[in-house]
Amino acid sequence: MLHTVNEIVNSFNKKNVDYITFVTSLFVVIGIAFFILYNAESTAILIEDYKNSVISVFGPIYLILTPLCFIFMLYIAFSNYGSYKLGGNEAKTEFSTISWMGMLFCGGIGGGIIYWSGVEWGYYVDETLFGITPYSEEAYALSTAYGLFHWGISAWAVYAIPAVALSISFYKYKLSTLRLSSSLRGLGLRNVENSLLGRIVDFIFVVATIGAAGGTIGSYMPMLSTGFSNIFNLDGSFLVDLSVLGLCVGLFGFSVYKGLTNGIKRLSDINMILAGIFLIIVLFLGPTFEIINSAFNGLVFMFTHFWEMSTLGITEQSDFADTWTVFYWAWWVAFGPLVALFVARISKGRTLREVILGMLIFGALGSWLFFMILGGYSMDLDINKTLAVSQISGSTQEI
Repeated sequence: MLHTVNEIVNSFNKKNVDYITFVTSLFVVIGIAFFILYNAESTAILIEDYKNSVISVFGPIYLILTPLCFIFMLYIAFSNYGSYKLGGNEAKTEFSTISWMGMLFCGGIGGGIIYWSGVEWGYYVDETLFGITPYSEEAYALSTAYGLFHWGISAWAVYAIPAVALSISFYKYKLSTLRLSSSLRGLGLRNVENSLLGRIVDFIFVVATIGAAGGTIGSYMPMLSTGFSNIFNLDGSFLVDLSVLGLCVGLFGFSVYKGLTNGIKRLSDINMILAGIFLIIVLFLGPTFEIINSAFNGLVFMFTHFWEMSTLGITEQSDFADTWTVFYWAWWVAFGPLVALFVARISKGRTLREVILGMLIFGALGSWLFFMILGGYSMDLDINKTLAVSQISGSTQEI
């Protein structure tokens, strides 16, 4: 135990911790948390007003830049830049391709996908987009397609932008630590991490990431807590919620303590195996044909309407795009820097082409499998009137 404590103390004594950014971020986050705790109702109103203002001002920018991110990443991947190898031409990869792909997906997608993949279509099936009649066969295809669209290649393209920028800086300049401000070295700024600009960038990153993480935890923690209560026959309570949260934090903390190879990689491998088993069980023990049929219809609709879905809200005013698409693009932007740090760390020896296509293809494919299988299963329950998923979703329309 004493040896472990000494290791922790020594790690803080090294110049790897920017105390200015750390302390400033800590106090700001604590201050915001106390404000929310003691002014819950007014904070909810303030956040809603702020969200509406952001959508009004920056919504079109999100809608325009996200498709451009996808196009730009494809250009980098298939141009000569795509052959650039992170760590130098002699660099060797640290992880097998399968483990690397698993870590890409797990690093970019949180537990919220378990919830949203099963119910998100229910929020869309009553929409009248593109002249489609609500609850028609086309409406079900549209509702599946929009889940695939919001969690698909466009989202991963947003992730890929900071991942590429940070990966290049990290390996080109042989940096000892990963900080978002390091990506600015590509602009010719030396030692930018310790400058005022660098600390501002890192401060914004820390606060924004904690805020985004709060939204994610808020979406899947009740689901985990309810499942935990049902399995162990417990009454739902704040103590159960707190215990489940502590368990999740403990698992994450233990994996970080064990290191990248012995901790995070193994946790990712286990996660992918369990997820694969779960999806296979649902697919083959559930309504297999109906799941495959809804997945096929959703994919066809998404690919044939990809441009219209990407530009909805730009070519015409759309409350749907403001409420959903802009929200999702902003969500991916908020998590992009955090995902970039992780992708940069695990991608030594990979080319930019591998990193970009790995994120766009395998990241999106992982998300799509969840949405196609779990979404198709719950859709079949709704159509056969076993469980009114669309009505339940419709009663909670706000994100």
